[in-house]
Amino acid sequence: MSYFSRIAVSLGALAAVILPLHYWVYLPITEHLSYQQYLKRKSAIEQYVKRMEYHCTQIFTPSKEYRCEKFNQAQKSGNFQITQPGTPTKN
Repeated sequence: MSYFSRIAVSLGALAAVILPLHYWVYLPITEHLSYQQYLKRKSAIEQYVKRMEYHCTQIFTPSKEYRCEKFNQAQKSGNFQITQPGTPTKN
């Protein structure tokens, strides 16, 4: 075997080990991390919506009127919707 064919065989063997690791280990980890980020964002948005709904309905004051108007507009327009990672977004 020549020197270059040994290098080619070694690189092929290395690729045969690395590629399955990439698909079986790395990609599931990145999918899990993006899903965890999605859950954090979803939780933060839900907490914000609950807090603002409480402020705008239970303890509404005239000083909060503009803020509650903007919140209600954003809620009606669907700005607080969050999609799961990997799902296509609607334009």
